[in-house]
Amino acid sequence: MPGQYSDAKNMAMIIVDIYKESFGGKSRGRYQLSRAQFRKLAKRKRLSDSFINEVSEECLESGYILIPVGDSIAVIEEEIVSNYRIAPKRIINNFVTEKDDDDEEKEDDDDDDNEDE
Repeated sequence: MPGQYSDAKNMAMIIVDIYKESFGGKSRGRYQLSRAQFRKLAKRKRLSDSFINEVSEECLESGYILIPVGDSIAVIEEEIVSNYRIAPKRIINNFVTEKDDDDEEKEDDDDDDNEDE
């Protein structure tokens, strides 16, 4: 296994493999890695945001989401997130002013103008 996980595709494979491991009292599931652990798994001296983004894209193709949170990177299945409740319009409207509605409509109109190009 050493040397096997260095590019984004292989790093995504190890992220998924860890997800399926039993630890923390669960047989599988969401977890987080420190950036240092992520860098160590990737066998890199320096961890760039662009590499994390590449790994994130590869994970998404396999149905997993990477979420950078401070000095950690959380991992969760896309299916779990897609089952989150959706904020209802009545609540969204509590936070939107009439001016915001007007601005949004203007943006929609501008988008319509660009469709012909």
